Amino acid sequence: MGCDIHGYWEVRVHTGDWMAIKHLDNTRDYLWFGIIAGVRHPVEWDVTSAPWGRGFPSDVSSAWSEYSKDSKLHSATWLTPPEVRRANEIYKKETDSHFMTPRRYWQAQPGPEDVPGPTTFVEKLYLGYNWDSWDSPDITLPWCGTVSDLICKDRPFEECIRLVVGFDS
Repeated sequence: MGCDIHGYWEVRVHTGDWMAIKHLDNTRDYLWFGIIAGVRHPVEWDVTSAPWGRGFPSDVSSAWSEYSKDSKLHSATWLTPPEVRRANEIYKKETDSHFMTPRRYWQAQPGPEDVPGPTTFVEKLYLGYNWDSWDSPDITLPWCGTVSDLICKDRPFEECIRLVVGFDS
């Protein structure tokens, strides 16, 4: 049985709440899973702490709250932008060493995830999840602006964006 990743990039808006702005691009790359969450093929980090087993943040966005309450997700965690960048470096190192390719770990998907920057364009905000609609389950609001337009202005950018993920099997 396969294992898929589900995730949203979230930003902290001016109210202090978190808003989902983008789905995770990757769906199935076991090397990537092993790096960011220790799932399937754990890959050790070369720092003191990997971002594994954190669970969902207590202040998760409404989209994640709706999605995760009726799903059977496991190994939930969240990563800061520096952690995603470090995970990308580890991914590159792992795929470059031993002449390994991501395909060895299952169906190759683009493992490294680009961290949205202040000028990244946001097309919609994810407000919730409708389990009764398989065709378009995301409840969204059209948006035309950048990440910088959305984020809380009284905190550093790196504290106002995170990647939240969970896995199914």
